[in-house]
Amino acid sequence: MKHWFYITVTLLAFTLVSCSSAGETAQQGDYLLTVNPGEEWLHQYSTFIKNPPQYAIWMEDASGTYLGSLFVTRKIATEGWIFNGENRRVEALPVWSHRRNITDGAGFLVPSKEKPLADGITGATPKREQELLLRPTDKDGSFWLYLEINHSTDFNGSWPEDASPEDENWSGGEGGSGQPSLVYRCFVDPASAGSWSMTLIGHGSPDGSDGGIYPDISSLTTALRILESAEVERLP
Repeated sequence: MKHWFYITVTLLAFTLVSCSSAGETAQQGDYLLTVNPGEEWLHQYSTFIKNPPQYAIWMEDASGTYLGSLFVTRKIATEGWIFNGENRRVEALPVWSHRRNITDGAGFLVPSKEKPLADGITGATPKREQELLLRPTDKDGSFWLYLEINHSTDFNGSWPEDASPEDENWSGGEGGSGQPSLVYRCFVDPASAGSWSMTLIGHGSPDGSDGGIYPDISSLTTALRILESAEVERLP
């Protein structure tokens, strides 16, 4: 039987567990979430640097109430940006930021160096497939699972680097996002199926000013290939 390493935290109705060669053993009724990188997973940030995307995975109850974050990549979780200057990157993952709705004390809806997320739910962006194990305390409960993902400086013709803050296609400026974040989700109902695919439902606010999900993705190009798929399976 495959083994897992217990990461951290009991999150309301769930415990988050992550793959490892030793530690916790997967149990019947656990959920395995697999995140598969797409061909644009690594983005050419500069001549010599390719950067991976930032993303957050969180859950909401069946009525759409935010319950908590399950995994958040380290840069956005700790304000670990290196070349962001004074840019707090509020446009990076705006849907997650607004659903979480916790400020850093300075009015920004993102974690800071002084108020980072807990280590147990954060990690470096993996370079290949990632598997997370979710252990429900309520084996029969249903829930929404969300994933928001974004690259920095992922500019294209619709979201250019030289846009001004007054422009509708402003996305944070020189060190900002370029193409806005993408939002995927699925509704997990163990009474109806044993596996689920997360589907793209739109993009986040380009400048991070709101938590809306915008369904028109016609202006996005390479960003659509950051993620190959995200699948959820209930273990028998």
